[in-house]
Amino acid sequence: LLCSSQTPQEAAETLSLVKEGAIKVLFVSPERFLNVEFLSFISATSIS
Repeated sequence: LLCSSQTPQEAAETLSLVKEGAIKVLFVSPERFLNVEFLSFISATSIS
């Protein structure tokens, strides 16, 4: 889960786990897709 109630450290840890492939399913709020940094991360990450 990646949501606004997480601390920045928790969100960074979640994204790190996604990048490592440790997380297979990630629930993301629709407004997260308005975040340029998140879009850059998703674009650079291998997603199946």
